[in-house]
Amino acid sequence: MAQTKALVLHGSEDLVLPSSAGDHLHKCLQNSILITFPESSHQVFQEKPNEVAKAILNFVVGIIGINDN
Repeated sequence: MAQTKALVLHGSEDLVLPSSAGDHLHKCLQNSILITFPESSHQVFQEKPNEVAKAILNFVVGIIGINDN
């Protein structure tokens, strides 16, 4: 049985959703990857756009198996 993969992105300084919320979501989604961005709040997408974009790209590449060769 195939399981949907999920990427959970969380800011370590998020005051809206504590880090325990990211951990809980990651544990509930059996086939997930959790990436916590240090010194980032709930606006991690705005605060660290390059790092977030790289994390998403690496996640997608890992799923579809693109190779740089």
